[in-house]
Amino acid sequence: MTVIANHVAENVFGTLGAICWSVQLLPQVWKSWRRKDTAGLSSAMLLIWFLGGIWLGAYCVLKDLAIPLIVQPQCFCALSAIAYAQTLVYDKRKSTTYAVSVTAIAFLFAGGLEAAWIFGARAAEARGSNGVTTAAGVLSAVLIAAGLLPQLYEVYKYKAVIGVSLVFLGVDAIGGVFSTLSLVFSAGEFDTLACCSYAIVVLFELLIFALYFLLNPSHLRRMEARRLSDEEALAGVTINSTSAMSEITKPEEGLKRGRSITVRGPEMGMGWMDEAVSAVEVPEVKRPTSAERRDESAERRRMNRLEKVELQ
Repeated sequence: MTVIANHVAENVFGTLGAICWSVQLLPQVWKSWRRKDTAGLSSAMLLIWFLGGIWLGAYCVLKDLAIPLIVQPQCFCALSAIAYAQTLVYDKRKSTTYAVSVTAIAFLFAGGLEAAWIFGARAAEARGSNGVTTAAGVLSAVLIAAGLLPQLYEVYKYKAVIGVSLVFLGVDAIGGVFSTLSLVFSAGEFDTLACCSYAIVVLFELLIFALYFLLNPSHLRRMEARRLSDEEALAGVTINSTSAMSEITKPEEGLKRGRSITVRGPEMGMGWMDEAVSAVEVPEVKRPTSAERRDESAERRRMNRLEKVELQ
């Protein structure tokens, strides 16, 4: 009776974990598509997760884990490839055709590598060696855990957690907890490698959650201060003309000082302005070089990305 109860718990938690880990990247894909920008989301993390999903899928098949745990890595691998394709379009400015082609090739590569690894491992097991199977489990655990390191670097670079869907992180962490519980209630031998793979992901994602609440408020204050500074910098010479009484006594001095001038009353005429403008020496405008224009364009794109922070 205990074995049956454990088997039921294993499948229930395994199913819940598989559902979460099969769809956890969908909120991220949706957010990137809606914003048309992936600034702050690490493409390296998605690529490493794609590779880790290949070996995790092979390992789950070789260890004959619960069916939901076998299905989950396949969905995880596919969504990682799709999310990576979005970074090619929105961040690296590649064409949609290029991104779709890369994704299709990645799917073929993943399927071929996983199948080859499974057949190779089973052939090795037939000769009494479990090294290939163990290697798949180690590679998947290392890659999935290491994949979050580039995302932590993105947090360090922007001094905030931006571009990453908090819904994605939450679903991913919950999926890791359910998958770990599925292993705990397994009637067979406890799988330490799979458990480490799930637990490390949960810990890293809890760290990113903590950094979000620690860093993002100050980041928003910096962005607001920068916006106000830009508005002040745009303030220039303004000339307001109305039909009220004249209030200017020496408009020429106002122009020379570069201050705001208010002209009230058509009776003032505009002859004095022609004389004042002609007396001001206009400096020669230096045309920026192509390198300077490229640097300015890159900086403008970087700052625009920072301004697209969205609180979840």
